Amino acid sequence: MSVTSFYHIPLVFFSLIIAAVASYNFLNLVAHLHTRTGYIRTILLLGGASTSGVGIWSMHFIAMLAFHLPIPIQCNFSLLLTSMVVPMISSFIVLLTFSQKKLSFRSICLASIFMGTGISSMHYIGMESLEIAAKIHYTLYSIPLSTLIAIFHSFIAFFILFRFKKDFQRFTIWKMISALFMGIAVFGMHYFAMAGTTFTPVHLVHSTSSTFSINHLLLAAIIGIAVFTIFVFTTATLLIDRLLKETEKYHQSLFTQTPDMVFLLNTDGTFVSGNPVFEKITGYAPEDYIGKHFQLFIDPKDCKKAIMFFHQALEGKVNEFDVKTKHKNGGTIDIHTKLIPMTVESELKGIYVIAQNITELKQSRKELETLHHKHTLILNSMAEGVYGIDRYTNIVFCNPAAEKMTGYKAEEVIGKCLHLMIHHTKLDETPHHIEECPIYRSVQEGRTYHITKDIFFRKDGTSFLVSYTSTPILENGDVVGAVITFTDITEKQKTEELIRTSEKLSVAGQLAAGIAHEIRNPLTAIKGFLKLLESELGEKKHYLQIVQSEIQRIELILSELLVLAKPQATKFVPKEMRLLLTHVTALLETHGNLHNIQIITEIEPDLPLVECDENGLKQVFINFLKNAMEAMPNGGEIRIEAKKNGHDSIVIRFIDQGCGIPEEQLRKIGQPFFTTKEKGTGLGFMVSKKIIEDHGGTIHITSRVNEGTTIEVTLPIHIQTTPLPPKHVSTL
Repeated sequence: MSVTSFYHIPLVFFSLIIAAVASYNFLNLVAHLHTRTGYIRTILLLGGASTSGVGIWSMHFIAMLAFHLPIPIQCNFSLLLTSMVVPMISSFIVLLTFSQKKLSFRSICLASIFMGTGISSMHYIGMESLEIAAKIHYTLYSIPLSTLIAIFHSFIAFFILFRFKKDFQRFTIWKMISALFMGIAVFGMHYFAMAGTTFTPVHLVHSTSSTFSINHLLLAAIIGIAVFTIFVFTTATLLIDRLLKETEKYHQSLFTQTPDMVFLLNTDGTFVSGNPVFEKITGYAPEDYIGKHFQLFIDPKDCKKAIMFFHQALEGKVNEFDVKTKHKNGGTIDIHTKLIPMTVESELKGIYVIAQNITELKQSRKELETLHHKHTLILNSMAEGVYGIDRYTNIVFCNPAAEKMTGYKAEEVIGKCLHLMIHHTKLDETPHHIEECPIYRSVQEGRTYHITKDIFFRKDGTSFLVSYTSTPILENGDVVGAVITFTDITEKQKTEELIRTSEKLSVAGQLAAGIAHEIRNPLTAIKGFLKLLESELGEKKHYLQIVQSEIQRIELILSELLVLAKPQATKFVPKEMRLLLTHVTALLETHGNLHNIQIITEIEPDLPLVECDENGLKQVFINFLKNAMEAMPNGGEIRIEAKKNGHDSIVIRFIDQGCGIPEEQLRKIGQPFFTTKEKGTGLGFMVSKKIIEDHGGTIHITSRVNEGTTIEVTLPIHIQTTPLPPKHVSTL
C-alpha cells in the first residue's frame, strides 16, 4: 500500500523560477562563450558549469521540499553532494562543446544528450539520497521518458539559441524563449519523474552513513546560497553582456561611420560584411555581394594582382595597392586598398579591407601629369635659360637651356642657393652680396626686376654676359619663390662692339683721308726745297738722305691712312724677320739711349721667312716700340724675342718694364680713338691690329700695373715656293 503525498504549490512555482533563471544564465553564457579566450574563457567555463549545476540542483531540492510525505525524511549527504556534482559536470561538457568556433547539428544533439542525461542523473541520484521508512518504486516508463523530456527540451533550447543568434534585434527574446524550454527540461523532467514514483511504507533501518534531517533552517540556508550564487552570476553575466553590447555598438559605429570603405573577407575570399560607404560607392546592396568571392568585383586586368596581395595577407602581411573595381552600373572605380589580416590567438579568421575611392584623385593626377608634360615641353623648347627658386633662393628646377649655358646639371644645383652658384660676383669683379642681388630682392620685395647686363658663372669658373628677368611667384598673395629667365648676350655684345668699331672706322677713314690729302701738299713742297739744298750741303749731305728717307716713310703712312677711305693693292713678299727687326731696332735705338732705355733682342737663328708687306710690319713694330718707350719715363729694358711657334708660325714678343695698363683699360685697347696717352689719337693700335690681321696673324696683350706690358704677335710662315700675286687688303 503506497503512501499518499501532496505538493506545496508556492514552492513548486519557486522551483520553476529557479530553473528558468538558472537556464537563462546558462544559455546566455553558451551564446557568448566562443567569443572569449584565455583565462576569461576558463573562468567562465568553470563558473558557468558550477552555477548551472547549483541552479539545477537547487530547483530539484526546492521541488523535493514542496513534496510532502506523512513520514519523516532524511538524506544521505554523500549522495546528495554527488547529485549536485553531476549537473556541474554535464554543464561543463556542454559549455566546452559550445565554446568551439564552428558548431554543427551533431554538436547540438550531443550537447542536448549530455545536458538531459545530467539533469536526469541528478534527479535519480538525489532520490536515492533519501532515507525514509518507505520503499521507492519507479514505473517502467518514468525513467526513460523523463530523461527524454530533459534531452528533447534541451535540444529545443539549444536549437532556438543558435538558429536565431544572428537576429541581433530580437536575440534577447529568442534567448528568453530558449531559457523557458531549458527550464522545462529541468522542471518537467523532475515532476514527470515524480509522477511515476510511488512510496511503500516499510520498517526503517538506520543507515550507518552520514544522514541529516530536512528542516526549515537547512531549507533557508540552501535556498539562500543557491539564490545568492545565481544572483551573483546573473549580475556578472548581465554586466558582461552589456559590455559586449557596448563594444559591439562601438565597433559597429566605427564600421558604419568611417568615411572609408570597410569590408570583411573570409579566408576563402568571400564577403562577410561591408559598411554603408562601401555600398554607396560601389552601388551594391548586401545581398549582391555577401557570400560571393571578391574576384567577381575586380576588373579582369587587376585580378591577378589582387589575388596575389590577398594570398600575401593570408600569410600575415599587411599590403596596400591600387586596383580597379566594378561598379554596379557597369563602370569602374579606382580604389586604394589596405589588406589587414584578422587574427585571434594567432589564428587567422579573415581579412579586413579598408579602401578609399581615388577615382577623382587619379583623374586629377593624370590631368596634372599632362599639364606638367606640356610645361616641361615648353621649358625644354625655350632658348632662354630658366631657373625656379624658393623663397630662400634655393633652386627648385632648371631647364636644359640653363644646364647648357652654365654647365651645371639639374641634379647638381637642385636645393642649392642660386646666388652662390652662378651670381656671386659683379661685372667689376667685386663680390656681389646677396642682399644687393636683384634676384634676392625680387623674392623679398615681391617685385619684378629686369637686368639688361650682368654676369653669371659657369661650372668651370668662367663667366658670361647675361640679361635676365626675375619674376616673383605668388600664392594666396604671399611670395613663395621666383622664376629667373636669362639670355647669354656675349655674342650680342660682340656684334654691337663690331658695329660700334665699324662706325668709328668709318669716321676714322673719312678723317684720315682729309688729313692725308692736306699733309701731302706740304710734303711735296718740302721735297722740292730739299732737292734745291742737296748741292749746297756738302759734307752734311748724309743728313739730307735721312730726312728724305723719313719723308718717304711719312708718305707711306699717309698712303696707309688713305686706305681707311679706299683700300689699295699691297704686295706681300717673303722676308726675313731678323733683318726687319734689326732695321727697326736701329731706327729707335738712338731715341732709346736718350731716355736711358736699352733695347735687347733675342732672335732665334734660322727663322723661317714670313710672307708680308715689309713697310706695314715696320710701321707696326715701330709703333709698339714707341709705345713701350713712352711707358718707361725712368728708363729700363725693352726685350724683343722672336722664335718659331710650331710648324706653321713664328711669335714675336715686345716686353717692356713700363707702368703697365689697368685691366679695365686693357679691354678697350683697339677701339677707335681710345688712347691712354695725353697726345694719342687712338688709332695707332687699331691700325697695327688691322695690319697684323691682314697678314693672317694675331695680337695678344698681357699687362701688370707697375710691372710692364707684353705684346705677342703671331705671324704665319712662308710655305709656298712660287711667286704670289698681290693681295688686296685693307691696311691701316
